[in-house]
Amino acid sequence: MKFKQTLSFFPVDLCLHHLVEAAALKYPDAAAVSHEHRSITYRTLDNLTNQIARHLISSGVGPGTVAALYLPVGVDAVVGVLGILKAGGAYLSLDPTYPKNRIAQMLEDSRAPVILTRSDCLKSLPDTHARMVCLDTDRDRIASENTTKPSVHVTPDDLAYIIFTSGSTGRPKGNFDVSVYEIFSSLTAGAELKIVPDKVRPDPLVLMEWLLQHRITSAYLPPMMVADLAAWVEVNPGQSLLRRLLVGVEPIPEKLLVQIAHNVSGVRIINGYGPTEATICASLYDVKPQRPLHANTPIGKPVRNMRIYLLDKNLQPVEPGTAGEICISGIGVANGYLNRPGMTNKKFVIDPFSSESGMRMYKTGDQARLLTDGNLEFIGRTDFQVKFHGYRIETGEIETALRTHPSVREAVVLLRQDPAGIQSLVAYLVCGRGGTIAPDKVKAYLKNNLPEYMIPSIFIFLDRIPITANGKTDRKALPAPGAEDFKQLRRQTYDAPETETEIILCAIFETVLGSGPVGRNDHFFEMGGHSLLATRVCSLIQEKLGIRLPLSTLFERPVVRDFASVIHADASPDRLFSKPIVHETGNQKNNPLSFPQQAIWLLNRMDEKHTVFNIPLVVKIKGALRIRCFQDALNAVIHRHSILRTTFHMADQTLFQARLPELVLTVPVKDLSHLKEPAKSIEFKRAADDLGNHVFDLTTGPLLKAVLIKDSADEYRMLLTIHHIIMD
Repeated sequence: MKFKQTLSFFPVDLCLHHLVEAAALKYPDAAAVSHEHRSITYRTLDNLTNQIARHLISSGVGPGTVAALYLPVGVDAVVGVLGILKAGGAYLSLDPTYPKNRIAQMLEDSRAPVILTRSDCLKSLPDTHARMVCLDTDRDRIASENTTKPSVHVTPDDLAYIIFTSGSTGRPKGNFDVSVYEIFSSLTAGAELKIVPDKVRPDPLVLMEWLLQHRITSAYLPPMMVADLAAWVEVNPGQSLLRRLLVGVEPIPEKLLVQIAHNVSGVRIINGYGPTEATICASLYDVKPQRPLHANTPIGKPVRNMRIYLLDKNLQPVEPGTAGEICISGIGVANGYLNRPGMTNKKFVIDPFSSESGMRMYKTGDQARLLTDGNLEFIGRTDFQVKFHGYRIETGEIETALRTHPSVREAVVLLRQDPAGIQSLVAYLVCGRGGTIAPDKVKAYLKNNLPEYMIPSIFIFLDRIPITANGKTDRKALPAPGAEDFKQLRRQTYDAPETETEIILCAIFETVLGSGPVGRNDHFFEMGGHSLLATRVCSLIQEKLGIRLPLSTLFERPVVRDFASVIHADASPDRLFSKPIVHETGNQKNNPLSFPQQAIWLLNRMDEKHTVFNIPLVVKIKGALRIRCFQDALNAVIHRHSILRTTFHMADQTLFQARLPELVLTVPVKDLSHLKEPAKSIEFKRAADDLGNHVFDLTTGPLLKAVLIKDSADEYRMLLTIHHIIMD
């Protein structure tokens, strides 16, 4: 899907600071910037930034130069930004609250020759060769500069700013942020920019009162505070003076924005979408209460002079209504990542649909679909897609479904793994007025819109979703489920088993799920069961009752009493409680797979490069080891036990196992005897990891692999990895 570009003509030779200068000429005595007890007019702002610019020029700042800005939030920070831009430089924002190592990385990457700061900030700066310009101690020299604007030739094609966000490599990467909108949307319009005090910012209720007290008419709110504003205006209808509200960054339930619109007369609410790589907002959506309500607020249509494409993995447009990656082209696309040419070339590519030579397109990694009303609906990150029990799941789809619940304000879903390696979908919820909802009621609600495998098994209720310094959901800070959270997997009522089969099934469920007691009306999957545990249930049923059932039976009848009725219908009473007799099959060519083997084979086919079924073993050997004899002994064991020579196949829709007539395993020797600690442990771990992550081919074999580690002349360790399909 491709959106047509909406063109808008504008002066191509003007920069942001030129527009602020024009506002200063028009409104010289109006308040420009305020923070706590300090406020300056547009005349003062213009004169002061001209003086700072001239002083920075004499310090070596000019077009193409990066000047670091190391100041706390406040009037000085805004003055510093304009001063650097007027000098022709590009500003680099550094947060004084960041660790020294992070600041050092940013300064190293940017190669900034000048740092604009204050003397009280110097002690937290890392060692650097950059020249310091302090707004307080250098005040007299700055004040001696001329107040007229410096003669510097700066064009919109020159670098304006760099802002660092977190990078996947562990090092920060240069990018843009919404602060540019917050600063310049006010100053270019001649409005007063009021900066929220640090003590007010984190407290939603205090912030709402602050907005009212200071008569704020235009604001940007991060997504985690939208629900607080909705609650505040409902309790205080007609009091808010907001006339424009910008929201965005993450999906927001439209019902919250409509609720705000109903309680704030004349407010225009805009939901913006745009990665920092596309300069703040690439698309906008006007929220109008009279429109049909969406679960998540649409992200609208492209802003002027920008184009948005929804493309598949081959960079071809998808059909309307189909999910595709959001790719952005146009005047707002950033230059790229600072000193990261590989990442830049991967994400910033030539726009294949543009007639303009050299036009670049940014691949966002976000997914969206086109709605029937012509607006875009944000789906989620491609990197938030998880594979769970063989299904590829967009956690954003589950979050959207959860947010439609009338009691849910915010929702985040993660795939979590417990210490035993068992994965579960975990939903983190914030409810209205700090309440909670019974998990079984949430599950029942979700079943109206989602398949069983997409319904979370654990629900954790929070007062607030944690956020990063950039205002996005901090998924790493969400608490891992604890023992109390797993208790919610139990039903609230207990009905004792009535028949002997139900008693055995309840005991099997308790063994497999690791919890109890289990009653006759308990649901295997609602208690935390999944396909891997289901295979264990069926295996134990075969062991205890002598009944071999397909895995699908448990999925179709997950309640104990219903599952028991299937077993009764499938077997005679005299067979039900007899022990199965195991017979030697002989060396037949085609042998059927056991039920656990079938399950493992099926799950392996879903992801053939997965190593979850690898069983790693370590055997310590002390004494004078004859390696040739050791290898002969191991191969004698393989010859004796045919399961170690078995491969697995499918023909004519039938699974079978075949035995290789002979298999000779070569065991390489890795000599670590010459190494000292910790080098020896590091090399041993590397060898163990490599072997443990070996990908076995079930059709060709062998399904075991070994390495012999020599620690000293008379000490060895054998590393052995065997696929679970041939060994339990």
